[in-house]
Amino acid sequence: MGDLSISSQKQTVYKIIKLKYFKAMLESNELILCRTEEWEKNGDVYENFLLNIMYKDDPCLPLIKSKIYAQSWSRKGYQCTDAMWRLYSKKPNPKANNFDKLKNVAIKIHTTVSKLQKIIDAYPEYQTFIDDVNYKNKEEIKKWIADNKNSNNAIKDSQFIKRNAFIHENEVRVLVMDNNATKRKKILRFQINPFDLIEGYCVLDPRLSDEQYKIIKNELESVIKGKYHLKIRPSTLYKLEF
Repeated sequence: MGDLSISSQKQTVYKIIKLKYFKAMLESNELILCRTEEWEKNGDVYENFLLNIMYKDDPCLPLIKSKIYAQSWSRKGYQCTDAMWRLYSKKPNPKANNFDKLKNVAIKIHTTVSKLQKIIDAYPEYQTFIDDVNYKNKEEIKKWIADNKNSNNAIKDSQFIKRNAFIHENEVRVLVMDNNATKRKKILRFQINPFDLIEGYCVLDPRLSDEQYKIIKNELESVIKGKYHLKIRPSTLYKLEF
């Protein structure tokens, strides 16, 4: 069973996800978690910082890392900022006139912590956790390492620490540890009903034109083929409204 450390299961959490991944989720009915070492490779050198210190010269380090999977959500989303869209969604080309050319534009979805917990709890073979990420400066991280490196929970707890430079994410992390794994699996797949997971409206990048919005809406509706009602709207971030 999972370990829910976060304060409230009713907490709403948000995710800005590229359309190509969102469409895949609707088609496969799967929630995908990737290894945290992939985030480390993509630029956050402090991801897995404790493992890289404690097991620096251990030949088993790649196997240890391969057992840790995660997915990021955020407390920030109801009033999604300009910076969030620019960070996590590719600016749409004004000339893009089909879904394939818009697949790296993002859509914002939201759900609750309890729904995420229910999904991962259906897989008792894993250790599962959901919690807020704590943001610290480098000196605070050094102190945390000194105080906690011998703790039985050190590896798990370190996965919920990031540098202050990432505080804008306001991250809530879903963490899964596959301690019985003997093979390096790049991703973990969790069966879901996307229309039970997703709540309310899905919100599209505010930089899309009206025509591009219609193209995306039609494509996503064609995926579900009328089986569900998918509520989509464009962000009004750049609309002059009073």
